[in-house]
Amino acid sequence: MNKRRVTRRRFRAGISGWLAVSLLAPQLCSAQTKEAALEELAAVPLAPVTLDGETLFMVRGVSAFPAEKRAAAIADRIRATAADPAYVTGSIKAAEGDGFTTIEARGRMLTILTDADAIAEGVGRAVLVRAVTSRIDEAIAEYRQARGREALVREDCALLPSWQYSSSSSYCSSGHTDAGKRCLRGGAKRG
Repeated sequence: MNKRRVTRRRFRAGISGWLAVSLLAPQLCSAQTKEAALEELAAVPLAPVTLDGETLFMVRGVSAFPAEKRAAAIADRIRATAADPAYVTGSIKAAEGDGFTTIEARGRMLTILTDADAIAEGVGRAVLVRAVTSRIDEAIAEYRQARGREALVREDCALLPSWQYSSSSSYCSSGHTDAGKRCLRGGAKRG
């Protein structure tokens, strides 16, 4: 009888172990597959979306639309929006889709952010969307400020020879040159 009990216990332990392994194996394989997929996504090349030489954010590409081309197309759309006088700062909209978010300004699509973009950045898509919309809005404001009247006047005055700024020179300060007139109106100072 003693031998029978031992055999039953071994049989039950074997069945329990087999059940545990068969039930947990798909979950273990799934976790390993997810990790491998994440590593593969992280290895995909990224390209910066830039405006005036400043990186706004990074995007990934696919074989049909490489990251560099995607980034350049996004930058062109952002530049066009910044140059549009009807665009009001802060009016960027995000429209959610199934696995993606479309970022638009005045009905013009600026970019589409996917779950894969978020994984490549190491954040959730909602976090990435908030960061990218904020950064695009900042970049548009900076782009406009750099091309505003005051910036152009400062740039024009910076091109003038320093002798035109001396207190002994009345030629520029009296507004005899076009650049001098712009400097006077803009109140530009040279340090």
